Amino acid sequence: MFVFFRRIMKLWISIYTTGISKPFNVREKMACKAVLNRTGVPRKNLWKICCDLVRYDGLGSEECFGSELQGWEVRRCCSSLQDRNLTTRLWARVLFPTDIRSVKPVSQNISRFAIVAYHKSGASLSYVIATLPELSLLLLGRGFRNFGWAKSYSTRHIPTYQGGVYLQTHRSLLQRVITYWLSPMEMMREEISSNYLVPGLGKAVHMVRKPSDMVVSGYLYHIRSREAWQTLTDPPNCDACDHQAWKNIFSTSNFNCSYEKLLRRSSMEDGVKTEIARSSWDMLKMMYNMKSWKGRRDVLSVSLSHFSNDFDATVRCIVLFLLDGLQPQRVLRAETLQSLLVSAREAGQRAKKTGRRGAKRGEVEVRRVKDYVQQLSQQPDYRFLVEADRLYEQLMMQSQELSRHFGCPDWKK
Repeated sequence: MFVFFRRIMKLWISIYTTGISKPFNVREKMACKAVLNRTGVPRKNLWKICCDLVRYDGLGSEECFGSELQGWEVRRCCSSLQDRNLTTRLWARVLFPTDIRSVKPVSQNISRFAIVAYHKSGASLSYVIATLPELSLLLLGRGFRNFGWAKSYSTRHIPTYQGGVYLQTHRSLLQRVITYWLSPMEMMREEISSNYLVPGLGKAVHMVRKPSDMVVSGYLYHIRSREAWQTLTDPPNCDACDHQAWKNIFSTSNFNCSYEKLLRRSSMEDGVKTEIARSSWDMLKMMYNMKSWKGRRDVLSVSLSHFSNDFDATVRCIVLFLLDGLQPQRVLRAETLQSLLVSAREAGQRAKKTGRRGAKRGEVEVRRVKDYVQQLSQQPDYRFLVEADRLYEQLMMQSQELSRHFGCPDWKK
């Protein structure tokens, strides 16, 4: 009897320390056992060392899973270990009022430029702007090199550039660089803050969007688009979602259905709920970064509403912001600006076409989805969307002074 109770106590302690919210099923247990046997990681540290979302995003640790990031083993094991309340606590951390961080003065010798975006916050548009040859020539000078995706988690399970970083460095000035960051995780690994902002060596353009609008845009886009990750079934993929969201989304189809088919087979109401679950982790990262960078003079928050209000003025604002403090000083000539604007417009049209490929929709459909998201956000489980929207609007209002200084059009709700 004593041995029996000791085993029960040992199991309870194990569940408590790893954050398991319910018992393993057979496949989850086999996946975690395989990781334990391969790595020798103590079972009580399995989540922290191999799965922790704050450390490894929704990918899992490369040391534990190697090239199988977001494969069956990662998703099965990590989803069983993830505390059901983890993302709720992290949202509370972001939404809870805190004081503004101390702001370091902007350096007058800027050499690093970051453009940060998230899925459905203007990622395609900001990517093409970040990689414009005219912009590279202006910021880096002649002789810059294109290094392509210097950091991507592209595997057979993730046929996309999730977490990718794009570098362009001057041949003779290796410290001068333009970096494109997609959906960075800054909660613990503050790569942008520590390598760009804290030293006072760089600047960041932060592409952001109202969280509820990201849900609406994401649902209407994914229900008709065919991005590579949407079609995967072995295992199914939900791009930037957290492990528990993956489990909740695909368990309804016994993990046999791709995100594309799942969304198309669902009613609009169920599809919107699925998209909220999928995009919640990305929205959380965006809001965390907005809040941690608020009040800084070296981070310019730009939304798609800026571009829709005045595209040329927004591009000009971004360029002037990045040029400010660059040594030796660059003079933005009228002909250079005009050439850059022409290229940006053409690139913007291509990005807009890509973003709407197969996703032509009427105003009635958009309004219907928006109304449902608003209605859904009044329910307790989705109330965080209301608070996230409110915080987003507050942060955008606080950033108006900096954006106006460089000539950005007024931001509109």
